[in-house]
Amino acid sequence: MSQPTRPDESGQVAVSDQDQIWDQLADLSHKINNPLTSLLGRAQLLRQRGNSDPYVARSAEVIEECSRRIADHLREISALVKEHRSDDGRMVPRKDKSSL
Repeated sequence: MSQPTRPDESGQVAVSDQDQIWDQLADLSHKINNPLTSLLGRAQLLRQRGNSDPYVARSAEVIEECSRRIADHLREISALVKEHRSDDGRMVPRKDKSSL
C-alpha cells in the first residue's frame, strides 16, 4: 500500500491519494466480507442443529453475534465509500480532511 502524501497547508490530501484510500477501503471491506459470510453461515448451522453441548451452542451464538457486528461495521464502511463516489463511479473530492 503506497503512502498518501501529507496534507497541504489547508489540511487537504491530494484527491488522487484520497481516491486510492477509498478504493482500498472498498477492496478490504469486500475481502473481509467474503470469509465473514462463510463464518456466519457455519455458526448459524451449528446453532440450528441444537447441539446438546451447551458450550458448543453458546460458542456458536457468540460467533454469530460477533460476525453480525463485524458485518454491520463493513456496511458502514461501504456506505461511506459509496457516499464519496459520484454517479459514474469516480471519487468525489471533499474539502475537509474529516472526510477520511
